[in-house]
Amino acid sequence: MAEETKRIDAEPDATRQGELTRAYEANLAANRPPFEKVEIRTYGELQEARKAAEALAHADERACVGFNQKFDKRSK
Repeated sequence: MAEETKRIDAEPDATRQGELTRAYEANLAANRPPFEKVEIRTYGELQEARKAAEALAHADERACVGFNQKFDKRSK
């Protein structure tokens, strides 16, 4: 019989959070997706990765809006 897997919802502990943060930053610096080749071990880690991805998407949106505003002013 297959072993039952229990979902772990807890946020990662400080050590693991540091590992994830370092991987995230290194991947962004190398122009790769934030969690490329990072093993997400728990549902809690998945939630943290999702939050990071959403924050990154919002930052990109804000950067595009700022660029577009500057470009629009220059083209008038």
